[in-house]
Amino acid sequence: MHRETNPCYLLTTSGVKLTTDWKKFFDKLRKQKVNCVNTQKGLHMTVPLFLMIIFVILFVFLPTGLYLCGRVFIPVLAEKDTFFSSPKLGRIKARKRGGRIVSFFGNIVGKDRHVNQQTGRVEIGEFISRNFYWRRFGAYFIGLDDVYKYKIAVEAIEEITEGKDPEFRYIEKEASSIFVEGSYPLTAHFMTKDGVRLKIRLQLKLSTLDASKGLSLPISWTIPVFMAVLGASRDFFGTRSIRTLVSSNNDSSQVSAVQNGIRNSGYAEQILDLNVPRPGNISLGEVCGQHIDAVNLAEISFVDKETERAFASVFIAEQEAQAITLRGDAEAEVYAKKHGSIGKNSEATAKVITAEKQSVMGNLTTLVNGSGSLLAISADKKKGG
Repeated sequence: MHRETNPCYLLTTSGVKLTTDWKKFFDKLRKQKVNCVNTQKGLHMTVPLFLMIIFVILFVFLPTGLYLCGRVFIPVLAEKDTFFSSPKLGRIKARKRGGRIVSFFGNIVGKDRHVNQQTGRVEIGEFISRNFYWRRFGAYFIGLDDVYKYKIAVEAIEEITEGKDPEFRYIEKEASSIFVEGSYPLTAHFMTKDGVRLKIRLQLKLSTLDASKGLSLPISWTIPVFMAVLGASRDFFGTRSIRTLVSSNNDSSQVSAVQNGIRNSGYAEQILDLNVPRPGNISLGEVCGQHIDAVNLAEISFVDKETERAFASVFIAEQEAQAITLRGDAEAEVYAKKHGSIGKNSEATAKVITAEKQSVMGNLTTLVNGSGSLLAISADKKKGG
């Protein structure tokens, strides 16, 4: 057989033929039959149809199959932070390579904020990620990198043991993300200026300003916040007596009276002032990348039961004195309407009310200053009694 210098190979059912005529090659290719399946009768189709089927498989069914597999398996891998990772709503994660953080990614859609992927700072304004995997599968591709994991102190509790200095116990959890907004409880003991010890449980609402500063600390980023709030709280209660903290409102109990009194005395403002940098004192945002949005008095109680009982007696006496005053004003108003008097009280009514007030205020003075009183108990506690 004579072989041409520039042959083309033509596949047929009968073998391989050589030709140099390209036009004849494609003419014959269009007319050839390709044996696809040969079980009983044999199935034949033209080569263009065969190529079209291959095209559909490669460019339609295969991408669709890969997409469906991705929808199934990528979320599973993302839950384990393997090759992919998907932060939950309102959280930021850090990508770690070679023991150091190289980038950040978060899911804070709808909060009018976004995380800068290079610096970790939370910036104002919505940001639409153009990441292919995030937009289609709700996960970020991290490859062989790891997600930064650390231990976070989610709650701080001050424990007092007889004869020992107070110690803080932190409830820690392993975390792989940092909340954009979160709430963290702090329970501590504080002593007022006149020696009354209070146990207060605070609820701190924090927001993240810079994830890189918080995650780069050798300790949990919540601990500097707890310590700063603790110091500011000790300064607040240490310069005020329990009498100045009692609310002047008509509270239902002595505890609610103290709670309202603390709120009305500027306690929250003093805690929120930790967000503001001062000369010689940097802000929490600069230390750990956090901002205190709010502080709530979740619970308050007296540490010493004797003090609580004494204060309850004082509170009841004050309520009685206030009730007498209100009753006297009401009786004066009724008397004025009946007799047309412009005076506040008739002479008899004034004498009765004055006597009752003196009696109650005398009891109140005894409760506050006498033996077994609130101040006596406080002084005794100071001496170690």
